[in-house]
Amino acid sequence: MKPATPSDWNTRPLPEERATIEVSRRFTTEELAQIRRGVVPDEMEDKWFVYWLDDQLFFHRSWTGFCVYVVTFSCDETGATVISADVNRDPDQYASTDDARDAKMISYLIDALLLRRPAPFPTASSSTARAALEQWSEVGRAGLGIHPGDDRHSRARYVLRGREEQLTTPNLESRIRGCILGGAVGDALGAPVEFMGLAQIRSRFGEHGPSDYAEWAGPTGGITDDTQMTLFTAEGVIRGLNRERTHLTPINSERDTHQRDRVAHRIPACADRPRNPRPARRGATLDIRGMTMGTLRTDG
Repeated sequence: MKPATPSDWNTRPLPEERATIEVSRRFTTEELAQIRRGVVPDEMEDKWFVYWLDDQLFFHRSWTGFCVYVVTFSCDETGATVISADVNRDPDQYASTDDARDAKMISYLIDALLLRRPAPFPTASSSTARAALEQWSEVGRAGLGIHPGDDRHSRARYVLRGREEQLTTPNLESRIRGCILGGAVGDALGAPVEFMGLAQIRSRFGEHGPSDYAEWAGPTGGITDDTQMTLFTAEGVIRGLNRERTHLTPINSERDTHQRDRVAHRIPACADRPRNPRPARRGATLDIRGMTMGTLRTDG
């Protein structure tokens, strides 16, 4: 794998709003060789683009291209020493203002992304669940020990708050389940802020936003119609594939309605406590089923 270069990614420079912080760390020549290779993302779960240029290490967020850290090294025959780091302080690009946390985060990113070795994630949270969410937000799959260019069938190590566990790279079925479950969790976390602006979110939950389920119009931790529509879509895809494979003709409308009702009853959602004040009939899953059935009858 060739070393990362500035032209490998669409990036934006470090803004004028910045802070220079002290970071003290020493690396051997072997470690420096790994660090200088940088990181070029392969997937959305790779959260950073990192490259080395003129004894400086540039850390850019992969989704936005924003430059968050520029770390300056002093190199010699036996290795290199980190002497300082410039940190993004533009609130529209990077919310943190904690110099001490950023110093720890830089050290962690070098270990997790570049040296590819287990390291405790720097978090002040006493909640393991919140710490896991923070870690995923910061480094994505690198927190599982999975990196760009890795063999997808290799085994990964997951390190969080000093605990290390052996994991196996998931197969397609578990990825699909994880995708749906992850979407449902995100839906439940985001339900209280769906109609808020950024200022309102920060006013209620702080600069990092919600990190646990919060009260809203529906049940705390309950999913919304977004997850319900996802589940109905998945159900439709499965039925369509089954019909195609078995060459079945479309089932009659009475049985079709019964099947949809069964699906509606299986969803542990906000059916009893929707966002609007008027209670929904159990199995109606807000107004999704009604709208869908109405559309099907009209089109059919």
